[in-house]
Amino acid sequence: MKKLLGSIAILALAMPLAAQAADLPAAPVYKAPVYVPPPSDWTGFYIGGDIGGRWSNSTWSTTCLETGQPGTACTTAPADALIRFATNNPTTFNSTSFKGGGYAGYNWQVNPVWVVGVEGDWQWANNSTTVSGIPGAENLTVIGAPGLDTSTVKQTWDASARGRVGFLVAPSWMVFGTGGVAFTNVQASAHCGTLFPVGWCGQAANIGRTDTASLDRVGWTAGAGVEGMIAPNWLARIEYRYANYGNNMSFTLLQGPASNIDAISGNLKLQDQSVTVGIAYKFGGPVVARY
Repeated sequence: MKKLLGSIAILALAMPLAAQAADLPAAPVYKAPVYVPPPSDWTGFYIGGDIGGRWSNSTWSTTCLETGQPGTACTTAPADALIRFATNNPTTFNSTSFKGGGYAGYNWQVNPVWVVGVEGDWQWANNSTTVSGIPGAENLTVIGAPGLDTSTVKQTWDASARGRVGFLVAPSWMVFGTGGVAFTNVQASAHCGTLFPVGWCGQAANIGRTDTASLDRVGWTAGAGVEGMIAPNWLARIEYRYANYGNNMSFTLLQGPASNIDAISGNLKLQDQSVTVGIAYKFGGPVVARY
């Protein structure tokens, strides 16, 4: 009986405590923080490589025949020089070539949608076109003209230093415009293959001779493209550029040493277009918290 009464008393004391515990709020359930990927950060130095194609358009205009001959004018000696001077003059040299090289630059992301930067690049290509005859040098009314005479225009490396402005159409993708100073090397060559009057050269010693003028030129370039942050610190792009190097590339070929009787002076006008795809590594990046 005493044990029964004791159990009833203990139960009576425990019931209020149990009810009080039931009124306490439930313990919070711990949840791991939701991972939020860091925003794309375009700021930083990058270096990369690209490949593509270059389309070169050049025009050779012969301006003087027999330059340097004492007492003669460029267009009056030999007797049929006026006819020769008008033959295939000017002549256009168009060519297409594979292009490849490297580029480096620095971007500043100035706000969520705008990126500005500077960039330099150096590219190698081999645009070369050879045509029959030398512009303004042969009389095509002469049977067999221009014989084995040829002329060649060749554009090799190009480079540039440019500014860039990009608009972010998405955090990891931007469209951009670019423009600045362009540099290139262009070469003009004349080959004497047949003796005058069928060909140009009047000196037998010059038959088989090829003379080349190499010119490093400065111009301007502008273009546009699309670039994406395809992985952390990796940028991929496609870019179009136009470059213009003017029309004042003067040269003189086939001079001396004994006589300038076969010398020719001219000008080149050069412009090119290129399309490239590239991939670059961007150094640095946002700090990502780890849990």
